[in-house]
Amino acid sequence: MSRRFGTVAAATLVLAACGCALAPAPDGAMTYSTSEAEDPGFWARASRGLGRYLDDRARDALDTIGLEFSVGPSLYAEVQVRRFLHVPLGLAVGSRDWHGLIDGRLGRRRPCEMKFGLPVPQVLWFFMIRTGGFRLSGRDAILALFVTHGVKSGKDDETGAHRCYFFIPFYKQDPGIPPTRRFDLTAELSALLRFRATLSPGEGLDFLLGIFGLDISGDDRTRESASEHPALGTWTR
Repeated sequence: MSRRFGTVAAATLVLAACGCALAPAPDGAMTYSTSEAEDPGFWARASRGLGRYLDDRARDALDTIGLEFSVGPSLYAEVQVRRFLHVPLGLAVGSRDWHGLIDGRLGRRRPCEMKFGLPVPQVLWFFMIRTGGFRLSGRDAILALFVTHGVKSGKDDETGAHRCYFFIPFYKQDPGIPPTRRFDLTAELSALLRFRATLSPGEGLDFLLGIFGLDISGDDRTRESASEHPALGTWTR
């Protein structure tokens, strides 16, 4: 008797479970569909999205540093905050193109034709005064004494020609430097072999914010639309 009762009870539970599985969901109830997750195309799109995100983060990380080298007649050292402060010593007269990691990319840039720092302007000022070679107005002659840095460059150089008074750069032309590059810290050391290293706080901030999906420098690759990045499964009513 007990065995028959157990069999009947088990059959009843099985039928009840099947009935629950086959019963339609009530209106408004939340059901979960896994058809998207089972679609091979879904995983391919998800993989591309993840790969693009990781690639953007790697590019942002490389944007924060720069390492360049060149050769040319020079005895020069410089530290600068790109748009706000230049502290140079010595003279560099031309060079070959700079090569290395430049603004996050392997490449090259055209060199400046000439760069000078302390005490070159003051030595020239003294020499021209002694030889009577000054053809400047009195005001310009006084200002020339306080020049601390100067650059003469070709039109293709992104920095443009400029002159610094008291280490503050006054640009003759605005090179249109992106906001995230305006605080770049650069150190250069040249003695025939020329080396330059750059650290970019602005691009570092772009890298950190990019982890959370914010792109302040606007250099991330275009994201696909939300429809091309479905979540793992979808909720439907």
